Amino acid sequence: MSFRRIVFGLGAEPAERALAAAMEIARATEAALLGLFVEERELLDLAGLPFAREVAFPAATGRALDTASMGRALRARAQAAQARLASSLAGATLQWRFEVVRGSATTAVLEAAGERDLAVISLTAGVRVDAARTRAAALRGVRQARRAALLLGPRSVPRAPLVAVLAPGASPRETLAALGALARSYDGVGVDVLALPGSAGDAELDAAAQALGLRLRTRRLESAAHLPDALVQASAGLVVLAGGEGIWEIGDALTECASCPLLVLPGPAG
Repeated sequence: MSFRRIVFGLGAEPAERALAAAMEIARATEAALLGLFVEERELLDLAGLPFAREVAFPAATGRALDTASMGRALRARAQAAQARLASSLAGATLQWRFEVVRGSATTAVLEAAGERDLAVISLTAGVRVDAARTRAAALRGVRQARRAALLLGPRSVPRAPLVAVLAPGASPRETLAALGALARSYDGVGVDVLALPGSAGDAELDAAAQALGLRLRTRRLESAAHLPDALVQASAGLVVLAGGEGIWEIGDALTECASCPLLVLPGPAG
């Protein structure tokens, strides 16, 4: 599996972590970049309410909001986001595009991503919403869209070591091919594999690794219940989850490890 494009969102706030991760993966996989400024539909709906007001700090002065003024503000923010993206990519050899779309951030990125693309989703849990619930909601969106996706927490960036969780139904060759370029970029040619019951055997894994020039460190787990402890022991900097329908239950179990970036590679629809 190779990625054609890396699709990521640029909202009203800077998204340096999503951009940095997208650029790193694009360089490693020779993919193009698609940056989306997402006009949050909720903001426009809020601005259309008769009692909506904006309060400016530190003066604490208020003014009425309306859909037209909110639209102008979002267009200005989109122009600023495009300028930030162009500045960040100045001198880079990456191909890139910038588009403005409307909707919710996660949904818009997943809808823009095609079958050969990777969606980069920034998870920003609010004060009243914990990180595990935020990741669980994002995983539901990824499952529905059936798109490869990288989920980033508010303070997480992909780093070595890469740890691949191999679930039943995952193709070792496709999984390792997707990881090969990243492994060389982050950690030489090594990949840690946590193989779950029912996944590909050692001979098939070793053959795929040899064909791709990768060095594997494989550990077989008795059940998915051992995954959290195994990831801690491996000091995972990027968790890659690959397989068939069974990966979604595993993904739900990994929501407690919300501080670590999670790359989800869905298998073909069954």
